[in-house]
Amino acid sequence: MIGNLSIILFSSLFIFLVTLYLSKKSPEIDVIDVYIIFVLFHFGLYPLVRGLHFGKDIIFDFTQGDPLSIGLVFGQTLIILVILKLLTLFFIKNDKFLKVNFLVDSYSLVNNFVLYALYGILIIFQIFSYYKYGVQSFIPPWEFAKIGKSLPYWFTSFRTVYNCVTFCVCLLLLSKMLKAEGRKEYYFWLGLTIIFVPYASIYGGKRFFINILLLTIIFYFCNKHEKIIAWRNIKYGLILLMMFFVFSNLFESYRNILEHVGEVTVKEVKKLRSPLSALMNFQSTLEFLSRRPGTWEFSYLVLNKQIREGVASTKGQIFKESLKSAVPRYFWPTKNFLLIDDLLAKLYGVRPKEIDIGKNNFGVIQCEVGFLSIIVVPIMILGLILLMRFLIKISCQHYVFLWIFSANIMYYLVNIEDNGNDIFFLIRNILLILMLYGLVILVQRIGKLVRPKENEVPM
Repeated sequence: MIGNLSIILFSSLFIFLVTLYLSKKSPEIDVIDVYIIFVLFHFGLYPLVRGLHFGKDIIFDFTQGDPLSIGLVFGQTLIILVILKLLTLFFIKNDKFLKVNFLVDSYSLVNNFVLYALYGILIIFQIFSYYKYGVQSFIPPWEFAKIGKSLPYWFTSFRTVYNCVTFCVCLLLLSKMLKAEGRKEYYFWLGLTIIFVPYASIYGGKRFFINILLLTIIFYFCNKHEKIIAWRNIKYGLILLMMFFVFSNLFESYRNILEHVGEVTVKEVKKLRSPLSALMNFQSTLEFLSRRPGTWEFSYLVLNKQIREGVASTKGQIFKESLKSAVPRYFWPTKNFLLIDDLLAKLYGVRPKEIDIGKNNFGVIQCEVGFLSIIVVPIMILGLILLMRFLIKISCQHYVFLWIFSANIMYYLVNIEDNGNDIFFLIRNILLILMLYGLVILVQRIGKLVRPKENEVPM
């Protein structure tokens, strides 16, 4: 019981901090603030739900949890956020390129054709994915082990970036809607958003939906130049909370079908709840929240093992294996790398399935370098934000590339549940986009040099 009480105490502190942060913060929220909000949310709400459940989830029974390890999880996270904020105040002072309002304004200027094209491709791909390969959403590891080798390389490659691309499209839709001129245009973009977000969330699950929901709140109030936490906004909060539960109820009720690989049979369809009863099936969501390990539990696992059992760190092994995994197999067909779950399972002496929980940078880097993570994590996030600022600045005249660069980094920042290798995939994607951007600039400059000669009138 003492473990649960510790979790409730510390998670309540984090909820209080995020509430205070949003109530005092100027509507001019920037990217650093967005990251801090998401971290406080993940280490506040999820642990609170878990602390209220006095029982065992997939891995832990916190009724006898170690209060010292639990306290260190939250203390480490809070120290990292404070150091990050101090570093950004020193290196980045009120920079317009990192303001949410600047990003929303820039995204709204992206050519509509690009948005329509991606919108259609993503929807068609999902339909093709099901009718061709029987895949509807996320492919569970046990299913992928059966069919992975039979799937074409381009298909599996696109699925690895599907969530990121849909996230980028969602940011465009939100920006277009918020900057719409007139009611007709506003309702047009609102309709496209309402259709697309649940559709895209089928693959990303509740985590993707929650990320988009939180960003919608932040984008909306930044655009309105209002503080998010205010008494008159409680009604909006209740509506959004109801939206989350409704979506979650529907997702959990149909989860077995959505994650099933292969054609859905008539018998399976008959077993499904009716849409109305699925929407109202709150018990399914509450049961899932009570048994699902949150990303903070990975930090607890790491710190508890290091403090109480003296388990050594991985000494850079995760870094090495993650770097190898990020290299496209097209360029390195014979590459062989360890999965992070297998590596950590061996280190902790557990089964890989037991460690298959939402990880995060705080815990993964704690595995790698111990308590130096308190310095390494803020420097790493600061580096990403400085990179984001640089890329926005060089592409501010090309809204499509500004959007692609910044949305990719934003996607990484809001996904607090990070396996540890995601940053290498992000850097790989940024390098590829940067090469494409360089090629576009080169073609444009050559065009400017050639065009005057074509316009010359021969004497």
